Amino acid sequence: MSDFLKTRGIDDLNNINFEDDNGQLVQRSWNDLSNEEKINILNMPLEEQHEDNDNGLTEDEINLLTQIRQSNLSPQEYLQQIAGEQVEVAPQYKIDDLSDDEVFLLDLESRVGELSDEEAAQALNTVKTNEEFFKKQVEGIRKEYKEREDLRTQQEEAQREQE
Repeated sequence: MSDFLKTRGIDDLNNINFEDDNGQLVQRSWNDLSNEEKINILNMPLEEQHEDNDNGLTEDEINLLTQIRQSNLSPQEYLQQIAGEQVEVAPQYKIDDLSDDEVFLLDLESRVGELSDEEAAQALNTVKTNEEFFKKQVEGIRKEYKEREDLRTQQEEAQREQE
């Protein structure tokens, strides 16, 4: 039983941490627990045991990992950036956040004007009858919108440099 409880994070059968009704941690012995409490411990999923476990990381280490994650760079890219090396980050486009159906309908509305929901659904169903053609068309639309976004970004950068 002792070895099994160690897999549940309990190293000492006489010092098991419990939270009382006031939210205070109290230590209790395995032998003092009710059968229901023992069964709950034995059935506790492994994920719950280490919920508050920080893997031994300091607050600074946790902050560093958070910064790396928020940068959307790999750890290697992040280190290169810190070292002052130029890191080539692939551009992220707004059009990539949309589904194929949304891309098609957005482009269709920009070309023909406002459509009713019924007209949009009919146009989408019509073009999707040939799935391969639909994919090619959406791919072309995405490419066009990415080129537009690149051009707009270049113009904004040029304007900033000029200012």
